Amino acid sequence: MKQLLTILCMCLVFASTAQTAKIILSPATPASAGFSEERLKRIDKKIQDWIDAKLVNGGVAFIAREGKIVYNKSFGYADMEKKIPM
Repeated sequence: MKQLLTILCMCLVFASTAQTAKIILSPATPASAGFSEERLKRIDKKIQDWIDAKLVNGGVAFIAREGKIVYNKSFGYADMEKKIPM
């Protein structure tokens, strides 16, 4: 019980510290951040496969490294009936 309380307190401290820090992300090419464009396309295919198999209605993928956004895409729908995209 004491360990659980310690862990929860640490999480609260880290969460409050993270909220006060201002992190500004800017777009970058995948290559400039050390990512392969071809390998990132695998994410597109995998999420689309899940949508096609009706495992999920949609999805969002986001990858950032060292303050640079290298991948940010959405797929499918947040609400299928209303056709609201992700």
